[in-house]
Amino acid sequence: ASESLAAGLYGEVARMARASVLFERGKLARDDEDWRHAKQWFEEAGRYFDAQAAAAGIEAGTPPAYDIERALGILGNLGFLEYRLGNPHAAHELLTRGVAITRQHGPAANLVTLLQQLAEVELELEDLDAARALLDEALTLAKRLRIAKELADCLALADRLASR
Repeated sequence: ASESLAAGLYGEVARMARASVLFERGKLARDDEDWRHAKQWFEEAGRYFDAQAAAAGIEAGTPPAYDIERALGILGNLGFLEYRLGNPHAAHELLTRGVAITRQHGPAANLVTLLQQLAEVELELEDLDAARALLDEALTLAKRLRIAKELADCLALADRLASR
């Protein structure tokens, strides 16, 4: 139904609507743990919702037509998916970019998630000091924002890290 709605639109609105549908498909596939299809949908959506381009546009005073939060969501999801697909180095690169852009232009709750995910990748790569530093920042922020799910995720990772 959403694709047929998007098909009736034109120009920039049509491109944004189609990318939004792809983004939602990616989230559904991710939630079903269908990592490969989720990656495919997020990569397609990312051709429109580009976090680097959005950040550059904001800094130049010409923000994109879309909310940068959507683009950051794609970047973070791609990092998470690379991790799930067994590619920790690719995950590290994507999540590091996501953290950097989110620090400047994104919401704090998204930063907590990205920091926690990057800490998990650092743990996988056995950089325990980096994992601890990222997780400490994520925990502090999650407590300050009072975001329960993210705090629970951080605490679970803290338990794993403590046993190392």
